[in-house]
Amino acid sequence: MITNDNSCAVFEPLISGALDGELTQQQQQHLQQHLNHCDRCRQIFDELAAVQIELQKGRAISHPLQSRK
Repeated sequence: MITNDNSCAVFEPLISGALDGELTQQQQQHLQQHLNHCDRCRQIFDELAAVQIELQKGRAISHPLQSRK
């Protein structure tokens, strides 16, 4: 299910905060509820989480825009 863009605009800034462990418990719960119902934001979260994991491993990641050139 996809929610409207206005709702997503509220939650998109919370995604990086969640990945960095910076959200309050209440913010984390609200974000999780949104991610459970919004495919677009879930995809953003999952992609950023994957990048974060790779960076923590110290692996080089090619930038997606560079491969389009």
